[in-house]
Amino acid sequence: MRPTGAGVHERLRAATWSATDTTHFMNIREMTPADLPRTAFWHRTALPQAFFTRLGPRFLRRWQQTYLDSPHAIALVAERTDVLPPQPVAFLLAATDAQAHQAHVLCHHRLSLTVLGLGALLGRPAVLVRFLRTRAGRYIQRMAHLPTTGGLASQASPTATDAACGCPPPTSTSSTDPAQAHRARVAVVVALVVDVKVRRSGVGRALLDAFTLRAAQAGADRAELVTAWASDAEAFYDECGWSRSTMRPNRDGSFVSPFHLALGAEVPPAECARHAAGPVATSSD
Repeated sequence: MRPTGAGVHERLRAATWSATDTTHFMNIREMTPADLPRTAFWHRTALPQAFFTRLGPRFLRRWQQTYLDSPHAIALVAERTDVLPPQPVAFLLAATDAQAHQAHVLCHHRLSLTVLGLGALLGRPAVLVRFLRTRAGRYIQRMAHLPTTGGLASQASPTATDAACGCPPPTSTSSTDPAQAHRARVAVVVALVVDVKVRRSGVGRALLDAFTLRAAQAGADRAELVTAWASDAEAFYDECGWSRSTMRPNRDGSFVSPFHLALGAEVPPAECARHAAGPVATSSD
């Protein structure tokens, strides 16, 4: 007798998902608020020492939500469609224009993130000390819209919606300034996390390709990300066609490898599908 109903669903859930199945059983979709508890948990598990993850799940969910709301950001989920219901297995968060996204967050989410962040810091003395030592001055400048030399906030232009909500521009730079009008638009991947069970199946590559396509369509000239130095993810991005820069320490003293990609450039075949797509260290905290 052929199994039906719940029996079929259980067999589908138990099915393995090999690299050869990827194109048939994978779907990439926009992230929704319902995904946030899962993606925040994955983010904390993959990057437990990252600053934002140490502020707790509530703050992390709220921060991830800014990528759902911003017109200058991308939030994607890859899910298996060979099970019922479809099972999310990976996610990507990125800004298609890092400067404009930051301006949007300052305008629309500053109060809620500040309240949640302060509450999280007060309950985590070790994280509070880390914040005061490495980030406090720069964050205060951002929140007050003061120029930060070389910082994103000092160069961002407010969007039409930012102006409509009454938020002042980050600086008094005129929109007719040629340097501002022709500034390079940089897209930044802040998180790419793939479930260990489906690594080496092409899921990470598919999410990365979806990001670069959408970022290029949004007008970005260049894409950037950082990942942990001497990690498996370095080989993944190397073979995906991204160019590696010299390793450097981040604000917390850990070494990271920066990568960049000229959007619209030729990308080698999907060699990177053979490598485990490890998590990308957050680059905007």
